[in-house]
Amino acid sequence: MGAALGVLIGLSTATVGGGLFSGLQFSGAFLAAWVVAWLVIGFGVLPYLTVVPAGWLIREVQQLSTAEFVTAVGGLLIGLLMGLLLGLPLSNIPGALGEWLPLGVSLFLGLGMVGLTVAKRADLGAAAEAVGLFRRPSPDEAPVLAGEPHIVVDTSAIIDGRIAEIVESGFIYGTLVVPRFVLDELQHIADSSDTLRRNRGRRGLEILSRMQKDSRTPVELAEERYPEIE
Repeated sequence: MGAALGVLIGLSTATVGGGLFSGLQFSGAFLAAWVVAWLVIGFGVLPYLTVVPAGWLIREVQQLSTAEFVTAVGGLLIGLLMGLLLGLPLSNIPGALGEWLPLGVSLFLGLGMVGLTVAKRADLGAAAEAVGLFRRPSPDEAPVLAGEPHIVVDTSAIIDGRIAEIVESGFIYGTLVVPRFVLDELQHIADSSDTLRRNRGRRGLEILSRMQKDSRTPVELAEERYPEIE
């Protein structure tokens, strides 16, 4: 898209005023070089105007807590509504000021309310709780969810590798339990004289180590016996 847009810009600017390179020797070569230059510029610049800011925004949103995200969205809606109400009389101002001032006021109020509501989210939550909009559960009422349920993982699930992908995607809730005999079996396979089995065992150990270090799902080693999977 950036390359196509660059070509369009290059062709449109080259035809301004009867032709940018009209009357020049080798005008066709200059025109081709001009269009290629704009193609390269469009190809290189457009990602920094679209993909890179979008990626930054996604990373920032992922780091927000649920409370911060909800208050940010609420603040944005309130700010845009205020900008709309103020923009109606401002649009009656004659000239360019009446065209651009409502937009500027809406952006200013929208972004300003996002920052304000996120910064004051604790006070807003306390106020909402005071008027009865919601009620925080007491410590006695809070369910004990830490580490529940426990999911026992066998050797083939670890070696297969798909369990790590599912864990990384966040679709597993609870704690993964790796029995000691599963770890011993993985180590035995990794020490096998057969190259294929040895590689599979080492891959399983690497996957298990990565899940223990980087996974959002807790991974525990257990000494309990699970006859159904032994």
